[in-house]
Amino acid sequence: VHVFYVIIKSVLCHYYCVPCHYANDPNPSLCPLVPGRPTMMISTTIGNTALIQWQPPKETVGEHVGYQLQYKRMEEESFTVKDFKKTDDHFTVTGLHKGAMYVFKLCAKNRAGTGEEYVKEITTPDDVPSSYPQNLSVVGLTTTTTKLAWEPPALAERNGRIVQYVVVYRDINKFTKNFGVKAVMKTSVLLTWEVPETYKSQILYNQQSVEVQGNLKRKLITRLQPDTDYSFVLMSRGNSAGGLQQQVSIRTAPDLLKTKPVQYQHHPEEGGKLTITLPRVPTTAPVRWYYIVVLPVTPATLRRWENPEDMDLDELLEASSDQSLRRRRQTQEFLRPYIAAKMDTLPDTFTLGDEKKYNGFYNKPLPGQQQYLCFVLAALKDHESVSNNHYSSSILYPITVKLHSGMSLHAEDPEMLWVMGDNCGCIYCNSLVTLFLSPSGMREHPLISITDLANHIERLKANDGLRFSQEYESVDPGQQFTWEHSNLEVNKPKNRYANVIAYDHSRVILASVDGVPGSDYINANYIDSYRKQNACIATQGPLPETLSDFWRMVWEQRTNTIIMMTRLEEKSRVKCDQYWPSRGTETYGMIQVTMLDTVELATYSVRTFALYKNGSSEKREVRQFQFMAWPDHGVPEYPTPTLAFLRRVKACNPTDAGPMVVHCSAGVGRTGCFIVIEAMLERMKHEKSVDIYGHVTCMRAQRNYMVQTEDQYVFIHEALLEAATCGNTEVPARNLYAHIQKLTQVTPGDTVTAMELEFKKLANSKAHTSRFISANLPCNKFKNRLVNIMPFESTRVSLQPIRGVEGSDYINASFIDGYRQQKAYMATQGPLAETTEDFWRMLWEHNSTIVVMLTKLREMGREKCHQYWPAERSARYQYFVVDPMAEYNMPQYILREFKVTDARDGQSRTIRQFQFTDWPEQGVPKTGEGFIDFIGQVHKTKEQFGQDGPISAHCSAGVGRTGVFITLSIVLERMRYEGVVDLFQTVKTLRTQRPAMVQTEDQYQLCYRAALEYLGSFDHYAT
Repeated sequence: VHVFYVIIKSVLCHYYCVPCHYANDPNPSLCPLVPGRPTMMISTTIGNTALIQWQPPKETVGEHVGYQLQYKRMEEESFTVKDFKKTDDHFTVTGLHKGAMYVFKLCAKNRAGTGEEYVKEITTPDDVPSSYPQNLSVVGLTTTTTKLAWEPPALAERNGRIVQYVVVYRDINKFTKNFGVKAVMKTSVLLTWEVPETYKSQILYNQQSVEVQGNLKRKLITRLQPDTDYSFVLMSRGNSAGGLQQQVSIRTAPDLLKTKPVQYQHHPEEGGKLTITLPRVPTTAPVRWYYIVVLPVTPATLRRWENPEDMDLDELLEASSDQSLRRRRQTQEFLRPYIAAKMDTLPDTFTLGDEKKYNGFYNKPLPGQQQYLCFVLAALKDHESVSNNHYSSSILYPITVKLHSGMSLHAEDPEMLWVMGDNCGCIYCNSLVTLFLSPSGMREHPLISITDLANHIERLKANDGLRFSQEYESVDPGQQFTWEHSNLEVNKPKNRYANVIAYDHSRVILASVDGVPGSDYINANYIDSYRKQNACIATQGPLPETLSDFWRMVWEQRTNTIIMMTRLEEKSRVKCDQYWPSRGTETYGMIQVTMLDTVELATYSVRTFALYKNGSSEKREVRQFQFMAWPDHGVPEYPTPTLAFLRRVKACNPTDAGPMVVHCSAGVGRTGCFIVIEAMLERMKHEKSVDIYGHVTCMRAQRNYMVQTEDQYVFIHEALLEAATCGNTEVPARNLYAHIQKLTQVTPGDTVTAMELEFKKLANSKAHTSRFISANLPCNKFKNRLVNIMPFESTRVSLQPIRGVEGSDYINASFIDGYRQQKAYMATQGPLAETTEDFWRMLWEHNSTIVVMLTKLREMGREKCHQYWPAERSARYQYFVVDPMAEYNMPQYILREFKVTDARDGQSRTIRQFQFTDWPEQGVPKTGEGFIDFIGQVHKTKEQFGQDGPISAHCSAGVGRTGVFITLSIVLERMRYEGVVDLFQTVKTLRTQRPAMVQTEDQYQLCYRAALEYLGSFDHYAT
């Protein structure tokens, strides 16, 4: 083997010395200048995706510029090619076919070209074919035989090697019989037939089709148009070779009724009676009989009636007959539907439970502590003759409203009426009333209008909150219900806390796993929201033995959103076991969960998962919102972060999603708070009132201990008061200009602008002196530049105490949360001569290496800040020696760099000070553009030098210009990531951490202008 060193000159006049190896080669050639082979792993294949990961080649020549990935299915001709940057190290391939072999080729690239390829083959898991054989035809036919021909399914739909075809055939004389129409409605039709066992059929209509299982003899076709002709064909599924097809034609019912129930009245003094207002019916409507149908339900059985169109009127008539009624009285079987009344005309109102008979139907009393569905049903007259069997069937569809004293129903959904039967049938108004006979406590606590909420809370707080305590203690604990499934020995280990159980009537029932006792159990209950049954599922924090049950519940309930109101550990105690993968994929029972994305913000995190179920090709995305600003004990000091979190959750949860899953540790305290606040915000939006007492009472009838403490009960009131007072001030960034224009206008009937009114709302709440304990100590008062600007005790920056020096842990500075990070900033006053040493101590102890100074040392002839740094030579401040290293004079700011050394141990670090010099001594800058650039430079420097500590910001008092700096830092970052602006809530949140942040209306307007200018810079760059 010979080795030559060859000097190669490129066209760019760069020289390379390259060793070239050859063995017994009479004509040695130059070695290529391309990189070596990278290594590649295909670590995961789930469904139709594969995760490709790689590492750079061990041998590199020249400048490494990136990678090239090629892949294809073996049977295909061409490769899919993807190019990557040199910093990339993974890629997720999507759209792979199941049961297929793929080849992947990866190579590294430099400027000379691509290097040696790393080649790997994989086979994706098989699945059942997702399509039918194609082009089925008859190619030979005799008196006793037939020859069929077909082609396999499309390559992408085979999902593996086809190993067998099954041909199913039958005598057409054994085909379905008596195909016909049993009921015709406004937007649906009920088809019936007789069919042999295990026979599968298909119904074709309006260029659509619906599959029918072999054991069914009827099918409800929905989402039709009213007053429209339809033709329905019943045929064998995949019956391309012919066969008997049966056909019927109908015309759907016209849209007749236009009104619905709007209110009702409870008669607590008369026992189980309740008056409902009935819909108005046109006098020309051909109605033979009206029926008032009552269906007792539990929260669990109620889910069966989300689409109750297949309720059979035969069963209703039988259940409501005198004989059946006597039988039910004897057996105490109350949970069956019944007809309370039959009338030939419909009155304006009707009282349920008056114990009278109406045309043979008994209107029995309504027992308390029971929910009911109430339908208004009408039977149409026969156009030609009255059939003896014209009540053979009925289809119903409800909407829901809660019953509390004085509540009214405002139905907003479009009217939906149904006409039943072939020659005659039923019309019903799309109105169902959920009737819940409430305990006396609810009657004593009526609804509270938004306008009276503040006064109501003040009355409850009087006498040291005595009435709050009395009201909370009077809430019905709701523990009269059974929890037999929670008490089963097989299920007891699944309960995180022995006393927090799942009531039987409202528990979430999982699909049973064959042969596994208790497999339908999870400690979770359905909870109603405002005008929405089972809107949420309240559950405990999963245990190691319930992780698979948790994800099974999420899958079966078609949940899109999980709300987590706890950390995994608090006070060194496990509150919830981690039920998601930190990265990559984890399998929990039958559910595979893949982490797609994580966004960590100051008060909450958002995680996005992909879910796959074994045996299913469906992929679902689920978001988890984890709120991390709830303290270990008690409740948050302010509700502002909780309300912001709830708004984000609501905005991200699809309207057609399954129940939101809400949990903390036990699934009753913080979980209950979240659900009540969410429900009452909806109520405020529609009815301008709240019913906290009533909603907590109803929740406790669905899950025990909901809203666990009096503090939580008070917090709910405070949160709703803030929401009522402040409203929703979030604005999409694209609408910011129009919003500012609106704010600068004088509001009708007022003399000030909406901007001024909005700013004044920020000053509504005054902090009690008890919130400034350390700041008000005699030993600390002289350390405050202004007597009215002091740090809250809960957010103040604490220094390490010096032994024997009282107040040595105090400095007038406050921790402020950023957009993504808690305690991202320290807002402080301009140091005094007496506090300069404390200032440097604060920077060192909290690892703050960036200081933002937003004032000159003197303005308007007065000292605004003591010069706390040395100008030319080093100076010592208590323990710390500060050496000036450099000073850079920029157009709008001065950057100073200092080397700071702890004289106690010799450790050093660099601290950079940015002094903004363009803020006028009076007022605010005319434009925010320069200040925006300054903010960007500060944060960019922090990112470059990688220190974890907070940014320290000060002006003179540490609230005005400092507030503007931090506010805009948060607002601009949120605008980038979420595309929304909420200046009001941002400033309000800052003021919960330090008083008077963004001190003047001029500063507040500057924040709005700067945000708009920042948005305009994006438009400029876009063009």
